[in-house]
Amino acid sequence: MLVDGVDVMPDVREVLADMGDFAEGIRSGDIASASGAPFTDVINIGIGGSDLGPVMTTLALAPITMARACITSPTWTARILPTR
Repeated sequence: MLVDGVDVMPDVREVLADMGDFAEGIRSGDIASASGAPFTDVINIGIGGSDLGPVMTTLALAPITMARACITSPTWTARILPTR
């Protein structure tokens, strides 16, 4: 995929790989909280509709990922901005 004549896919793949490494680190316990304890909760704070993607993704993957994850309580909150 070119953006302004530059192939951006190598950068996209690198970021996706980093995200995968981070997620696996959380699941495996290699990445822990500041106290060293494993993460047990995920909180997504959305503004307006920005929480819909994480909610739908988590719900769709829950049967697969939650069984092997240490996350026991995914939580979402959103603040709907008033229209002007």
